[in-house]
Amino acid sequence: MSLPNFGDENGAAQALQDAGVPILIQAYPDEIGLMDVTHRRDSYCGKFSMTDVFYQFGIKFSTFTPHTCHPLRKEFANQLQIFAQTCRLLRE
Repeated sequence: MSLPNFGDENGAAQALQDAGVPILIQAYPDEIGLMDVTHRRDSYCGKFSMTDVFYQFGIKFSTFTPHTCHPLRKEFANQLQIFAQTCRLLRE
């Protein structure tokens, strides 16, 4: 699950509660200099809210540090690789 902005945590929880697949929650970082009302993503806070609601619904999920990471960064590719390896191990 990707959070390009704050997101709708209740809608996401309802949509994914019966997904039956591992869920990785990723949030885009805000960009320094683009923190005004028009450009602010606030996905940092949204990820906290999303994980809280998923926990309340009993939906299992994974997250990685750092709390936000742009999907084009090598760090995110590493996170995906670890997540995929974990999914394969748990499936076996």
